[in-house]
Amino acid sequence: MKKVSILFVCIVCSILAGCSSTDKVDKNSVSSSDKTVSTSTQSQKGFNGKTLKNEDGSLTITKVETTKTTNPSIEGEVKAVLIIGKFTNNSSETQSPKDFWSQYIKVYTVNKNSDSELILSGLQIDTPYDDLYEAASDKVHPGKTIKFMIGYQTNKLSTKYKFVPTTKSSDELKPTLTLNAKNIDVSSLNNGSESKSTASSESTSTSTPQENSTEIDSTSSSSSTTQTSNSYADLPPFDGTLSDFINKYGVTPAVYKVQKFGMSPEEALKSTPDELETSGEIQTEAGY
Repeated sequence: MKKVSILFVCIVCSILAGCSSTDKVDKNSVSSSDKTVSTSTQSQKGFNGKTLKNEDGSLTITKVETTKTTNPSIEGEVKAVLIIGKFTNNSSETQSPKDFWSQYIKVYTVNKNSDSELILSGLQIDTPYDDLYEAASDKVHPGKTIKFMIGYQTNKLSTKYKFVPTTKSSDELKPTLTLNAKNIDVSSLNNGSESKSTASSESTSTSTPQENSTEIDSTSSSSSTTQTSNSYADLPPFDGTLSDFINKYGVTPAVYKVQKFGMSPEEALKSTPDELETSGEIQTEAGY
């Protein structure tokens, strides 16, 4: 009987020892897993100065600007944050600066009491960086570098913006980057300014007889029922490119038609060829 009791005690002790060992293994396993994830995140760094670099690319923010303006083809005042930079593709596949930005960077407006995240969307106004804005969607070849501009439309502007780097799984990294924003005026690109209007008038008055004849013909044709046809006939003389037209007259062709001929924004956009519209105007026209 005594031997049976001793044997029973030994069996019970063995079972308890086994359970304790299993618990330790499980806890060590979980702890090891957590440590691996933590170490993986810690091995990824955030901004180094103004540059974020990882295996997919290297992106440097060179400046941040804000602006607010109106545009005859858009209802209400538009406020925008413009972020200019350069991007190098470190991956083996083509990718755009916007692809990299959307994957690895969050932007926050720095307010007095809190920070609010900006949501990336289309830009509906003209800026001095329209070519860089379009370049942000260009697919960059591996090892190549281009300049770009990312634009955010927002309800409220600030003087400071914070850039938070993330991993592919959206875990936030450090260090972050906070930059001051400079306010710029883009009203001359969207509405025209007095000085540019004067320059346009002087340019027209000093044009050759042939140019004057062309302008008279275009004014006449603009009042006809063929006003909405896609042609250059209702525009003043220029070399046929959007940038030259803006440089000469201070506004885009569509805005010019609204101001000079009294067209509605819809008529002006539909009668203007796509190559003479900004990306924002093309998006607006698509909504009509």
